[in-house]
Amino acid sequence: MTTSVIDLILLGQVIRKPLGAYDLAHLLHKHNLSDMVRISKPAIYSNIRKLLERGYLEGRITKTRRRPEKRVCYPTEKGRARFQELMAHFAAQPVRYHFDFNALIISVSQLPREAGEPLLEQLRTGLEEQRRLLKERLKAPEEISFAGQSVIRQQYLLNEALLKWFKEFRGEHRARMRTSNQ
Repeated sequence: MTTSVIDLILLGQVIRKPLGAYDLAHLLHKHNLSDMVRISKPAIYSNIRKLLERGYLEGRITKTRRRPEKRVCYPTEKGRARFQELMAHFAAQPVRYHFDFNALIISVSQLPREAGEPLLEQLRTGLEEQRRLLKERLKAPEEISFAGQSVIRQQYLLNEALLKWFKEFRGEHRARMRTSNQ
């Protein structure tokens, strides 16, 4: 059986508080955790269905006076055990960083300076915008769990390090492009 980050997140959230698939998707999206661990809404729904089919979750239909019926997911004992397995698996994995923009960094020197500079400026702008968004999220700690706040803080510090690195990279890249154009 594959090990899934999505399963780990979903099982953990349902263990914390039983929720329906829509509520899980909304919760992860609201706190932007879906972006930080790369979970799309369709993946949430698909994985909830698989977790139900495999017996890790149990769905119970609930109805309130003002709302239509919905299926709320509860962890089973098998689901709690799977959660522990996934936690152990991911704790033992080497830490890896994957940045899609590294493809740009690796390839930008293949472009003329006048073509590469606007792309690097776009990347810098994206890093600055991410900093702004993360700073905003850090200002509302009462809306986000301690763990969620910790991940946002981690992302903020990582973004700060990337901005510092980018400034150094861009300076060196410009210097090299000047010497190669002479």
